[in-house]
Amino acid sequence: MSRICLFMLLAIGLLCCVCLVCSVPQGCPRPCLCAGDMVVCSNQNLSTIPDHSLAFASRLDLSYNQIAGLAPDWTLDRLDKLDALILHHNAISYISPKALSRVPHVRYLDLSTNRVRTVSKSTFSDVKHLEVLLLFNNQITTISPQAFSGLHSLQRIYLSWNMLSEFPSGLLVGKRKLPQLGFLDLSYNLLTQVPVLEILSLPAWQQAGIYLHGNLLACGCALHTMLQHWSQKQFRSVTDFRSDYTCLLPGVSRSLSVFSMPAGFMNCSGSAVEASLVSGHRVLEVHVGEAIVLHCESAPPRDVHTTLLWVTPAQHVLRPGVHTGALHVFPNGTLELYKARPEDSGIYTCIVVSPGNNLSQSIEVSVRVGNLSSDRSSQSFSTALTTLGSCGVSLVLVLLYLYLTPCRCSFRTKNASKPYGDHGKAGGVKKVVFLEPDHEYEHESDCEHVQNNHMSGGGPWGRSQGSILKNSNAQASSSTATMDSLAA
Repeated sequence: MSRICLFMLLAIGLLCCVCLVCSVPQGCPRPCLCAGDMVVCSNQNLSTIPDHSLAFASRLDLSYNQIAGLAPDWTLDRLDKLDALILHHNAISYISPKALSRVPHVRYLDLSTNRVRTVSKSTFSDVKHLEVLLLFNNQITTISPQAFSGLHSLQRIYLSWNMLSEFPSGLLVGKRKLPQLGFLDLSYNLLTQVPVLEILSLPAWQQAGIYLHGNLLACGCALHTMLQHWSQKQFRSVTDFRSDYTCLLPGVSRSLSVFSMPAGFMNCSGSAVEASLVSGHRVLEVHVGEAIVLHCESAPPRDVHTTLLWVTPAQHVLRPGVHTGALHVFPNGTLELYKARPEDSGIYTCIVVSPGNNLSQSIEVSVRVGNLSSDRSSQSFSTALTTLGSCGVSLVLVLLYLYLTPCRCSFRTKNASKPYGDHGKAGGVKKVVFLEPDHEYEHESDCEHVQNNHMSGGGPWGRSQGSILKNSNAQASSSTATMDSLAA
Protein backbone atom coordinates (compact mmCIF):
# COMPACT_ATOMS: atom_id res chain seq x y z
CA MET A 1 0.00 0.00 0.00
CA SER A 2 2.80 2.36 0.88
CA ARG A 3 4.50 1.67 -2.43
CA ILE A 4 1.33 2.52 -4.31
CA CYS A 5 1.00 5.83 -2.47
CA LEU A 6 4.61 6.70 -3.14
CA PHE A 7 4.18 5.92 -6.80
CA MET A 8 1.09 8.12 -7.01
CA LEU A 9 2.89 11.02 -5.35
CA LEU A 10 5.77 10.78 -7.82
CA ALA A 11 3.36 10.69 -10.72
CA ILE A 12 1.51 13.75 -9.46
CA GLY A 13 4.79 15.66 -8.97
CA LEU A 14 5.94 14.77 -12.46
CA LEU A 15 2.62 15.88 -13.90
CA CYS A 16 2.88 19.21 -12.09
CA CYS A 17 6.37 19.79 -13.48
CA VAL A 18 5.18 19.03 -16.99
CA CYS A 19 2.27 21.42 -16.59
CA LEU A 20 4.55 24.13 -15.22
CA VAL A 21 6.94 23.80 -18.14
CA CYS A 22 4.12 23.78 -20.64
CA SER A 23 2.61 26.90 -19.05
CA VAL A 24 5.74 28.96 -19.87
CA PRO A 25 5.26 30.34 -23.37
CA GLN A 26 8.06 29.42 -25.74
CA GLY A 27 9.20 31.00 -28.98
CA CYS A 28 8.63 34.61 -30.05
CA PRO A 29 6.23 36.79 -27.99
CA ARG A 30 3.09 37.68 -29.86
CA PRO A 31 3.42 41.48 -30.03
CA CYS A 32 7.11 41.29 -30.95
CA LEU A 33 9.09 40.53 -34.05
CA CYS A 34 11.87 37.96 -33.85
CA ALA A 35 14.75 37.50 -36.26
CA GLY A 36 16.93 34.66 -35.11
CA ASP A 37 18.22 35.63 -31.67
CA MET A 38 16.97 39.27 -31.94
CA VAL A 39 13.67 40.20 -30.32
CA VAL A 40 12.13 43.55 -31.30
CA CYS A 41 9.16 44.75 -29.23
CA SER A 42 9.51 48.41 -30.16
CA ASN A 43 6.54 50.80 -30.28
CA GLN A 44 3.96 48.32 -28.97
CA ASN A 45 2.56 50.49 -26.14
CA LEU A 46 3.84 47.97 -23.59
CA SER A 47 3.82 48.84 -19.89
CA THR A 48 5.51 45.60 -18.79
CA ILE A 49 7.86 43.10 -20.30
CA PRO A 50 6.07 40.26 -22.14
CA ASP A 51 5.43 37.26 -19.88
CA HIS A 52 7.40 35.05 -22.18
CA SER A 53 10.64 33.10 -22.13
CA LEU A 54 13.34 35.15 -23.85
CA ALA A 55 16.33 33.05 -22.81
CA PHE A 56 17.39 32.63 -26.44
CA ALA A 57 17.66 36.39 -27.13
CA SER A 58 20.99 38.16 -27.61
CA ARG A 59 19.40 41.52 -28.45
CA LEU A 60 16.16 42.81 -26.91
CA ASP A 61 14.60 46.04 -28.15
CA LEU A 62 11.83 47.48 -25.92
CA SER A 63 12.09 51.10 -27.07
CA TYR A 64 9.14 53.49 -27.57
CA ASN A 65 6.88 51.91 -24.98
CA GLN A 66 5.37 52.90 -21.61
CA ILE A 67 7.59 50.93 -19.24
CA ALA A 68 7.76 52.81 -15.93
CA GLY A 69 10.61 50.98 -14.21
CA LEU A 70 12.67 47.84 -13.82
CA ALA A 71 11.69 45.68 -10.86
CA PRO A 72 13.91 42.85 -9.57
CA ASP A 73 11.79 40.29 -11.49
CA TRP A 74 11.08 42.34 -14.60
CA THR A 75 11.87 39.32 -16.79
CA LEU A 76 10.46 35.82 -16.51
CA ASP A 77 13.93 34.24 -16.34
CA ARG A 78 17.60 35.19 -16.53
CA LEU A 79 18.76 36.32 -19.94
CA ASP A 80 22.28 34.91 -19.89
CA LYS A 81 22.70 35.25 -23.65
CA LEU A 82 21.57 38.87 -23.84
CA ASP A 83 24.28 41.18 -25.21
CA ALA A 84 22.30 44.36 -25.93
CA LEU A 85 19.30 45.78 -24.04
CA ILE A 86 17.50 48.78 -25.59
CA LEU A 87 15.02 50.69 -23.44
CA HIS A 88 15.14 54.24 -24.80
CA HIS A 89 12.00 56.38 -25.12
CA ASN A 90 10.10 54.87 -22.19
CA ALA A 91 8.97 56.30 -18.85
CA ILE A 92 11.53 54.57 -16.65
CA SER A 93 12.02 56.52 -13.43
CA TYR A 94 13.55 53.84 -11.21
CA ILE A 95 15.83 50.84 -11.55
CA SER A 96 15.75 48.39 -8.65
CA PRO A 97 19.11 47.42 -7.12
CA LYS A 98 19.04 43.85 -8.45
CA ALA A 99 17.08 44.50 -11.61
CA LEU A 100 20.06 44.23 -13.95
CA SER A 101 21.20 40.97 -12.35
CA ARG A 102 18.76 39.36 -14.80
CA VAL A 103 21.06 40.40 -17.67
CA PRO A 104 24.56 39.76 -16.24
CA HIS A 105 26.39 39.63 -19.58
CA VAL A 106 24.93 42.67 -21.27
CA ARG A 107 27.53 44.91 -22.93
CA TYR A 108 25.33 47.56 -24.56
CA LEU A 109 22.65 49.25 -22.42
CA ASP A 110 20.50 52.09 -23.74
CA LEU A 111 18.41 53.90 -21.12
CA SER A 112 18.33 57.25 -22.91
CA THR A 113 15.25 59.49 -23.07
CA ASN A 114 13.65 58.30 -19.86
CA ARG A 115 12.97 59.81 -16.42
CA VAL A 116 15.91 58.56 -14.38
CA ARG A 117 16.86 61.05 -11.64
CA THR A 118 19.65 59.42 -9.67
CA VAL A 119 22.28 56.78 -10.27
CA SER A 120 23.05 54.89 -7.07
CA LYS A 121 26.01 52.67 -6.29
CA SER A 122 23.95 49.50 -6.83
CA THR A 123 22.26 50.45 -10.10
CA PHE A 124 24.87 48.97 -12.42
CA SER A 125 26.82 46.81 -9.98
CA ASP A 126 25.68 43.53 -11.58
CA VAL A 127 26.67 44.27 -15.20
CA LYS A 128 30.42 43.77 -14.99
CA HIS A 129 30.80 43.31 -18.76
CA LEU A 130 29.14 46.60 -19.68
CA GLU A 131 31.03 48.54 -22.38
CA VAL A 132 28.58 51.21 -23.63
CA LEU A 133 26.04 53.02 -21.41
CA LEU A 134 23.57 55.56 -22.79
CA LEU A 135 21.87 57.78 -20.19
CA PHE A 136 21.43 60.99 -22.15
CA ASN A 137 18.21 62.99 -22.11
CA ASN A 138 17.12 61.96 -18.61
CA GLN A 139 16.67 64.00 -15.43
CA ILE A 140 19.81 62.90 -13.61
CA THR A 141 20.94 65.32 -10.93
CA THR A 142 23.32 63.19 -8.86
CA ILE A 143 25.63 60.27 -9.52
CA SER A 144 27.03 58.27 -6.64
CA PRO A 145 30.86 58.17 -6.51
CA GLN A 146 30.56 54.38 -6.46
CA ALA A 147 27.95 54.17 -9.22
CA PHE A 148 30.37 52.66 -11.74
CA SER A 149 32.81 50.90 -9.42
CA GLY A 150 34.06 47.61 -10.80
CA LEU A 151 32.93 48.29 -14.38
CA HIS A 152 36.45 47.97 -15.76
CA SER A 153 35.20 47.21 -19.28
CA LEU A 154 33.15 50.42 -19.57
CA GLN A 155 34.44 52.49 -22.50
CA ARG A 156 31.71 55.01 -23.38
CA ILE A 157 29.23 56.90 -21.17
CA TYR A 158 26.65 59.30 -22.58
CA LEU A 159 25.36 61.72 -19.92
CA SER A 160 24.40 64.73 -22.02
CA TRP A 161 21.11 66.59 -21.65
CA ASN A 162 20.77 65.96 -17.91
CA MET A 163 20.87 68.19 -14.82
CA LEU A 164 24.35 67.47 -13.50
CA SER A 165 25.93 70.38 -11.65
CA GLU A 166 29.17 68.63 -10.62
CA PHE A 167 31.82 67.09 -12.79
CA PRO A 168 32.06 63.31 -12.01
CA SER A 169 35.82 63.27 -11.44
CA GLY A 170 35.72 59.80 -9.91
CA LEU A 171 35.16 58.31 -13.35
CA LEU A 172 38.59 59.46 -14.51
CA VAL A 173 40.83 59.85 -11.46
CA GLY A 174 41.15 58.19 -8.10
CA LYS A 175 40.82 54.64 -6.86
CA ARG A 176 37.50 54.01 -8.63
CA LYS A 177 38.47 55.38 -12.02
CA LEU A 178 37.50 53.47 -15.15
CA PRO A 179 40.76 52.48 -16.89
CA GLN A 180 39.23 52.02 -20.36
CA LEU A 181 36.88 55.00 -20.38
CA GLY A 182 37.72 56.95 -23.51
CA PHE A 183 34.41 58.76 -24.10
CA LEU A 184 32.51 60.87 -21.56
CA ASP A 185 29.77 63.14 -22.89
CA LEU A 186 28.72 65.77 -20.32
CA SER A 187 27.39 68.29 -22.79
CA TYR A 188 24.26 70.32 -22.10
CA ASN A 189 24.20 69.94 -18.33
CA LEU A 190 24.36 72.53 -15.55
CA LEU A 191 28.12 72.52 -15.04
CA THR A 192 29.69 75.81 -14.06
CA GLN A 193 33.16 74.58 -13.03
CA VAL A 194 35.39 71.78 -14.25
CA PRO A 195 38.60 70.45 -12.61
CA VAL A 196 41.05 71.67 -15.23
CA LEU A 197 44.18 70.32 -13.53
CA GLU A 198 42.68 66.87 -13.07
CA ILE A 199 41.51 66.77 -16.68
CA LEU A 200 44.90 67.84 -18.02
CA SER A 201 46.60 65.18 -15.94
CA LEU A 202 44.83 62.53 -18.04
CA PRO A 203 46.39 60.94 -21.12
CA ALA A 204 45.60 62.65 -24.41
CA TRP A 205 43.33 59.82 -25.58
CA GLN A 206 41.08 60.38 -22.55
CA GLN A 207 41.12 64.16 -22.82
CA ALA A 208 40.04 63.87 -26.45
CA GLY A 209 36.85 62.04 -25.42
CA ILE A 210 35.53 64.60 -22.89
CA TYR A 211 32.64 66.69 -24.25
CA LEU A 212 31.78 69.85 -22.26
CA HIS A 213 29.95 72.04 -24.76
CA GLY A 214 26.51 73.42 -23.94
CA ASN A 215 27.34 74.13 -20.28
CA LEU A 216 27.34 77.63 -18.78
CA LEU A 217 30.90 77.44 -17.53
CA ALA A 218 32.50 80.30 -15.64
CA CYS A 219 35.00 82.13 -17.81
CA GLY A 220 38.56 81.75 -16.60
CA CYS A 221 42.09 81.60 -17.91
CA ALA A 222 42.51 77.95 -17.01
CA LEU A 223 39.36 76.89 -18.87
CA HIS A 224 40.18 79.06 -21.87
CA THR A 225 43.72 77.72 -22.03
CA MET A 226 42.57 74.10 -21.82
CA LEU A 227 40.01 74.50 -24.58
CA GLN A 228 42.52 76.29 -26.80
CA HIS A 229 44.93 73.46 -26.16
CA TRP A 230 42.30 70.92 -27.24
CA SER A 231 41.60 72.98 -30.33
CA GLN A 232 45.28 72.99 -31.29
CA LYS A 233 45.38 69.22 -30.91
CA GLN A 234 42.30 68.91 -33.13
CA PHE A 235 40.21 67.05 -30.58
CA ARG A 236 36.79 66.42 -32.10
CA SER A 237 35.11 67.30 -28.82
CA VAL A 238 36.10 70.91 -29.61
CA THR A 239 36.42 71.09 -33.39
CA ASP A 240 32.92 69.66 -33.98
CA PHE A 241 31.21 71.97 -31.47
CA ARG A 242 33.27 75.18 -31.39
CA SER A 243 30.25 77.47 -31.42
CA ASP A 244 28.63 75.61 -28.51
CA TYR A 245 31.42 76.38 -26.04
CA THR A 246 30.30 79.41 -24.06
CA CYS A 247 31.12 80.89 -20.67
CA LEU A 248 29.79 83.52 -18.30
CA LEU A 249 31.72 86.47 -16.87
CA PRO A 250 30.81 87.80 -13.41
CA GLY A 251 28.19 90.52 -13.69
CA VAL A 252 27.44 89.72 -17.34
CA SER A 253 24.12 88.08 -18.10
CA ARG A 254 24.91 87.15 -21.67
CA SER A 255 27.16 84.17 -22.37
CA LEU A 256 30.29 84.62 -24.44
CA SER A 257 31.69 82.30 -27.06
CA VAL A 258 35.00 80.92 -25.82
CA PHE A 259 36.62 80.78 -29.25
CA SER A 260 35.38 84.19 -30.36
CA MET A 261 37.07 86.15 -27.57
CA PRO A 262 39.87 88.44 -28.78
CA ALA A 263 43.34 87.88 -27.37
CA GLY A 264 43.78 89.69 -24.08
CA PHE A 265 40.03 90.12 -23.49
CA MET A 266 40.14 88.21 -20.19
CA ASN A 267 43.37 89.86 -19.04
CA CYS A 268 45.21 86.53 -18.81
CA SER A 269 49.00 86.75 -18.66
CA GLY A 270 51.04 86.50 -21.81
CA SER A 271 51.09 83.33 -23.77
CA ALA A 272 48.33 81.62 -21.80
CA VAL A 273 45.68 83.32 -23.95
CA GLU A 274 47.58 84.29 -27.07
CA ALA A 275 49.56 81.12 -27.58
CA SER A 276 47.34 78.85 -25.50
CA LEU A 277 48.85 75.89 -23.82
CA VAL A 278 52.44 75.49 -24.99
CA SER A 279 53.19 71.81 -25.00
CA GLY A 280 56.17 69.72 -25.92
CA HIS A 281 56.81 66.04 -26.18
CA ARG A 282 60.06 64.16 -25.79
CA VAL A 283 60.90 60.47 -25.79
CA LEU A 284 63.60 59.14 -23.48
CA GLU A 285 64.87 55.60 -23.00
CA VAL A 286 66.40 54.05 -19.91
CA HIS A 287 67.52 50.54 -19.02
CA VAL A 288 66.10 48.53 -16.16
CA GLY A 289 67.76 49.43 -12.89
CA GLU A 290 69.22 52.71 -14.15
CA ALA A 291 68.24 56.26 -13.18
CA ILE A 292 66.89 59.07 -15.34
CA VAL A 293 66.28 62.76 -14.68
CA LEU A 294 63.35 64.62 -16.28
CA HIS A 295 63.44 68.39 -16.61
CA CYS A 296 60.40 70.57 -17.14
CA GLU A 297 62.03 72.37 -20.06
CA SER A 298 60.77 75.64 -21.51
CA ALA A 299 58.82 76.35 -18.35
CA PRO A 300 58.45 80.03 -17.43
CA PRO A 301 60.47 81.41 -14.52
CA ARG A 302 59.03 80.23 -11.25
CA ASP A 303 58.32 82.37 -8.23
CA VAL A 304 56.69 81.86 -4.87
CA HIS A 305 53.23 82.02 -6.47
CA THR A 306 53.91 79.49 -9.23
CA THR A 307 52.94 75.85 -8.80
CA LEU A 308 54.68 73.00 -10.60
CA LEU A 309 53.18 69.53 -10.80
CA TRP A 310 54.33 66.23 -12.25
CA VAL A 311 51.69 63.68 -13.28
CA THR A 312 52.91 60.07 -13.55
CA PRO A 313 51.55 57.39 -15.92
CA ALA A 314 49.58 56.02 -12.93
CA GLN A 315 47.90 59.46 -12.63
CA HIS A 316 49.68 60.28 -9.37
CA VAL A 317 50.26 64.02 -8.85
CA LEU A 318 53.70 64.88 -7.44
CA ARG A 319 54.76 68.26 -6.12
CA PRO A 320 58.29 69.58 -5.48
CA GLY A 321 59.81 68.01 -2.39
CA VAL A 322 57.71 64.85 -2.66
CA HIS A 323 59.56 61.54 -2.46
CA THR A 324 57.45 58.48 -3.22
CA GLY A 325 58.71 55.09 -4.28
CA ALA A 326 61.35 55.46 -6.99
CA LEU A 327 60.28 59.03 -7.84
CA HIS A 328 61.60 62.24 -6.32
CA VAL A 329 60.69 65.79 -7.28
CA PHE A 330 63.37 68.32 -6.35
CA PRO A 331 62.53 71.88 -5.26
CA ASN A 332 63.52 73.20 -8.71
CA GLY A 333 60.92 70.96 -10.37
CA THR A 334 63.26 68.26 -11.68
CA LEU A 335 61.87 64.74 -11.48
CA GLU A 336 64.25 61.84 -10.80
CA LEU A 337 63.36 58.22 -11.53
CA TYR A 338 65.93 55.83 -10.11
CA LYS A 339 66.04 52.04 -10.39
CA ALA A 340 63.68 52.11 -13.33
CA ARG A 341 61.28 49.22 -13.81
CA PRO A 342 59.29 48.19 -16.91
CA GLU A 343 56.07 49.31 -15.23
CA ASP A 344 57.53 52.83 -14.93
CA SER A 345 57.19 53.30 -18.70
CA GLY A 346 54.66 55.85 -19.87
CA ILE A 347 54.00 59.57 -20.22
CA TYR A 348 55.15 61.94 -17.48
CA THR A 349 53.47 65.35 -17.70
CA CYS A 350 54.88 68.51 -16.19
CA ILE A 351 52.30 71.24 -15.54
CA VAL A 352 53.16 74.77 -14.48
CA VAL A 353 50.36 76.84 -12.96
CA SER A 354 50.89 80.55 -12.52
CA PRO A 355 48.84 82.89 -10.28
CA GLY A 356 45.09 82.85 -10.86
CA ASN A 357 45.17 79.16 -11.91
CA ASN A 358 46.48 80.27 -15.26
CA LEU A 359 47.87 77.19 -16.99
CA SER A 360 51.03 78.38 -18.71
CA GLN A 361 53.02 75.26 -19.53
CA SER A 362 52.64 71.54 -20.05
CA ILE A 363 55.47 69.23 -21.07
CA GLU A 364 55.02 65.55 -21.90
CA VAL A 365 57.95 63.14 -21.59
CA SER A 366 57.58 59.53 -22.76
CA VAL A 367 59.87 57.19 -20.85
CA ARG A 368 60.63 53.73 -22.19
CA VAL A 369 62.26 51.27 -19.83
CA GLY A 370 64.10 48.43 -21.58
CA ASN A 371 66.18 45.40 -20.57
CA LEU A 372 69.91 46.10 -20.68
CA SER A 373 70.99 42.45 -20.78
CA SER A 374 68.75 41.67 -23.71
CA ASP A 375 70.04 44.72 -25.59
CA ARG A 376 73.64 43.68 -25.02
CA SER A 377 72.98 40.08 -26.03
CA SER A 378 71.31 41.25 -29.21
CA GLN A 379 74.27 43.53 -29.98
CA SER A 380 76.72 40.66 -29.34
CA PHE A 381 74.72 38.36 -31.56
CA SER A 382 74.69 40.97 -34.32
CA THR A 383 78.49 41.43 -34.05
CA ALA A 384 79.12 37.66 -34.13
CA LEU A 385 76.86 37.28 -37.15
CA THR A 386 78.69 40.03 -39.00
CA THR A 387 82.10 38.47 -38.22
CA LEU A 388 80.94 35.04 -39.36
CA GLY A 389 79.63 36.49 -42.61
CA SER A 390 82.95 38.25 -43.26
CA CYS A 391 84.89 35.04 -42.67
CA GLY A 392 82.64 33.17 -45.08
CA VAL A 393 83.11 35.77 -47.81
CA SER A 394 86.90 35.70 -47.32
CA LEU A 395 86.98 31.90 -47.58
CA VAL A 396 85.01 31.95 -50.81
CA LEU A 397 87.37 34.52 -52.31
CA VAL A 398 90.40 32.42 -51.36
CA LEU A 399 88.91 29.30 -52.95
CA LEU A 400 88.08 31.23 -56.11
CA TYR A 401 91.66 32.48 -56.30
CA LEU A 402 93.18 29.00 -55.83
CA TYR A 403 91.00 27.03 -58.23
CA LEU A 404 89.93 29.50 -60.87
CA THR A 405 93.22 31.38 -61.49
CA PRO A 406 94.79 30.06 -64.80
CA CYS A 407 98.38 28.70 -64.78
CA ARG A 408 101.11 30.36 -66.75
CA CYS A 409 102.92 27.82 -69.01
CA SER A 410 106.33 28.52 -70.62
CA PHE A 411 107.42 26.39 -73.58
CA ARG A 412 110.87 25.73 -74.77
CA THR A 413 112.10 23.19 -77.27
CA LYS A 414 114.15 20.23 -76.33
CA ASN A 415 116.96 21.26 -78.61
CA ALA A 416 116.89 24.80 -77.42
CA SER A 417 118.30 23.81 -74.06
CA LYS A 418 121.57 22.84 -75.70
CA PRO A 419 123.93 24.93 -77.86
CA TYR A 420 123.01 24.66 -81.51
CA GLY A 421 125.58 22.68 -83.44
CA ASP A 422 128.32 20.46 -82.10
CA HIS A 423 130.74 23.23 -81.46
CA GLY A 424 131.45 23.49 -77.77
CA LYS A 425 134.12 26.08 -77.90
CA ALA A 426 134.63 28.52 -75.10
CA GLY A 427 134.07 31.55 -77.22
CA GLY A 428 131.02 30.17 -79.02
CA VAL A 429 127.72 31.98 -78.85
CA LYS A 430 124.80 29.95 -77.56
CA LYS A 431 121.23 30.90 -78.30
CA VAL A 432 118.14 29.52 -76.63
CA VAL A 433 114.73 30.08 -78.13
CA PHE A 434 111.60 30.00 -75.89
CA LEU A 435 108.12 30.00 -77.31
CA GLU A 436 105.05 31.03 -75.24
CA PRO A 437 101.57 30.15 -76.41
CA ASP A 438 98.78 32.66 -76.70
CA HIS A 439 96.61 30.77 -74.15
CA GLU A 440 97.14 29.66 -70.54
CA TYR A 441 96.17 26.34 -69.06
CA GLU A 442 95.27 25.29 -65.55
CA HIS A 443 97.01 21.86 -65.28
CA GLU A 444 100.59 20.94 -65.97
CA SER A 445 99.66 17.82 -67.95
CA ASP A 446 97.66 19.96 -70.33
CA CYS A 447 100.60 22.29 -70.71
CA GLU A 448 102.94 19.41 -71.66
CA HIS A 449 100.44 18.02 -74.12
CA VAL A 450 100.08 21.35 -75.85
CA GLN A 451 103.86 21.80 -75.88
CA ASN A 452 104.42 18.46 -77.62
CA ASN A 453 101.62 19.17 -80.00
CA HIS A 454 103.11 22.52 -80.92
CA MET A 455 106.61 21.12 -81.38
CA SER A 456 105.35 18.39 -83.68
CA GLY A 457 103.47 20.85 -85.81
CA GLY A 458 100.06 19.53 -84.83
CA GLY A 459 97.10 21.59 -83.91
CA PRO A 460 95.55 24.48 -85.67
CA TRP A 461 98.66 26.58 -85.54
CA GLY A 462 101.32 23.84 -85.43
CA ARG A 463 102.65 24.54 -88.93
CA SER A 464 103.31 28.14 -88.29
CA GLN A 465 105.10 27.31 -85.07
CA GLY A 466 107.17 24.64 -86.83
CA SER A 467 108.29 27.09 -89.50
CA ILE A 468 109.29 29.52 -86.85
CA LEU A 469 111.46 26.86 -85.22
CA LYS A 470 113.12 25.99 -88.51
CA ASN A 471 113.94 29.58 -89.25
CA SER A 472 115.34 29.99 -85.77
CA ASN A 473 117.55 26.87 -86.14
CA ALA A 474 118.81 28.07 -89.47
CA GLN A 475 119.72 31.42 -88.13
CA ALA A 476 121.44 29.81 -85.17
CA SER A 477 123.52 27.50 -87.47
CA SER A 478 124.62 30.37 -89.70
CA SER A 479 125.59 32.42 -86.72
CA THR A 480 127.66 29.55 -85.33
CA ALA A 481 129.41 29.01 -88.67
CA THR A 482 130.27 32.70 -88.90
CA MET A 483 131.76 32.68 -85.45
CA ASP A 484 133.84 29.60 -86.27
CA SER A 485 135.28 31.17 -89.40
CA LEU A 486 136.21 34.31 -87.52
CA ALA A 487 137.88 32.27 -84.86
CA ALA A 488 139.96 30.40 -87.46
